[in-house]
Amino acid sequence: MTTTAPLPLPTGARVAVVAPAAVIALALGAAAVLLAPELPARIAVHFAADGTPDGWGSPWVMLAVALGLAVVAVALAVAALRSRDRRTAATVLLVANLVTGILAAAWIAIAASAAVGDGTFPVAWSVVLLGVGAVAAGIPVAVLVRAAGPVPAHDVAPLEIPATARVAWRGRTGSGWFAGIGAVVVVLGIVAAASASAGDVGTAALSGIPLVVAGLAM
Repeated sequence: MTTTAPLPLPTGARVAVVAPAAVIALALGAAAVLLAPELPARIAVHFAADGTPDGWGSPWVMLAVALGLAVVAVALAVAALRSRDRRTAATVLLVANLVTGILAAAWIAIAASAAVGDGTFPVAWSVVLLGVGAVAAGIPVAVLVRAAGPVPAHDVAPLEIPATARVAWRGRTGSGWFAGIGAVVVVLGIVAAASASAGDVGTAALSGIPLVVAGLAM
């Protein structure tokens, strides 16, 4: 097997890989500092189809989970700069930044609505949340994939098979990195759901279920 090491990333590309997750973490921290004095002990965390709240919980559980994911996303982005397999690193950042971007934008929007707005969450805002996640994930993925080295070539000797033989191939493809990251995300989701009080069903669902689903998907 012949493996070619990828060329070092230029400064602009390195910034593009790390900046989205870093900006999310900074935005969350700034929003928490600015909105904390105005936030009540319980805010709307679940909304009906028309945007009116129908579930309430603590604002801090979801913030803690979002900040934790943002820190993990920054660490993964920094690690991706040194990765030899940039395609795999890009896929990892795709999941990490997408989930982090959506959850972070959701907390900022919900907290801002509770602190300075009318407490509702219009359905159209969901498009904005998805857009934030897509941008946060798309920028580093595009940079890493474009800068990835060529796919390693495999020199395999041909099999000597009789003309009357029937041949079948079986295989399994997996990634230890994905399994480990997925397990961590599942644990974060369970911890987030368990951290909510018994009455904060909305908080538990909003902060825990997306993480568990994302972790199992990996």
